[in-house]
Amino acid sequence: MEEIEGNGSKNNQCKGPLDADCEKCKDLQECLKNTLKWYTTVPQWLLDGYLSVLSPTALKVFMYLVRKANYNPYSNHFGRCWPSRKQIAEATGVSKTNLSRQLKELEDEGLIRRGETMRFVKPDGSFGSTVTITVTFFGRMKKLNEKKR
Repeated sequence: MEEIEGNGSKNNQCKGPLDADCEKCKDLQECLKNTLKWYTTVPQWLLDGYLSVLSPTALKVFMYLVRKANYNPYSNHFGRCWPSRKQIAEATGVSKTNLSRQLKELEDEGLIRRGETMRFVKPDGSFGSTVTITVTFFGRMKKLNEKKR
């Protein structure tokens, strides 16, 4: 049986525990040990309230942004992420052209807030940019939790 590189390696070929080649993975034990850490929490009220409201494409984009958001409640960047349009498009399968519409839909529903755009020079000399996106329910939940104390 040919061994493949798993999540613990630099050549990350593994697609997680649903990968058909899991039993061939040299990192299988480490993967199984860490599998329960690979999840994103989405409150049920959020799904119940927005599943029928959001377009399927906007929901995909939102799930990606929730996945990428900073979960450390002690950080000044709690609930924020800095994805590029290319990263969002590649992860969700949504075209970069259609992405603006989806981000606007999420913003109109109050689920995200877009902030400043940061431009940078890539190692190959070309230019790139990321936008600060805040997943707003994280901040709301943090404030409610602090009031409770």
